[in-house]
Amino acid sequence: MKILRKLRNEKGLTQSEVAKFLGVGRTTYTQYETGKSEPDVKTLKKLAIFFNVTVDYLINDGKMQNEPKEQNEILKEIETLSEESKKELEKYIQLLKIKEQVEKTKEEQSSALEKEA
Repeated sequence: MKILRKLRNEKGLTQSEVAKFLGVGRTTYTQYETGKSEPDVKTLKKLAIFFNVTVDYLINDGKMQNEPKEQNEILKEIETLSEESKKELEKYIQLLKIKEQVEKTKEEQSSALEKEA
C-alpha cells in the first residue's frame, strides 16, 4: 500500500511511530507500506482513522473508487432505465433543486441577519 508511505510522510512520522499506534512491530508496518503484507480489517480501520481517510481510499491506494462520472456516462446509464425509473429520477432531481434553493435562502437570510447585528 504505497499510499501509506505518502500519508505517513505528509504527517512527518516514522514507521516506528505509526507501528506503535497500530500496536504492531515496525517490520510488520514496513511490510504494509511495501505491499509484502496486507493489514487486516481492524488494522485498516485504525489506519483510516489515524490518517483521516476512508478505508476505501487506503484499499485503492489513494484512488477514489466512487469518483464522479462524466456527464456522458450518466446519460448512458439514464437511457438504460425504465420509463417509470426515469420519472422517479426526474422527481428526485426536482427535490434536490428545491433543497438547494432552501439552503441558499437560509444562507442569505443568515448573512443578512449578521449584517444587521
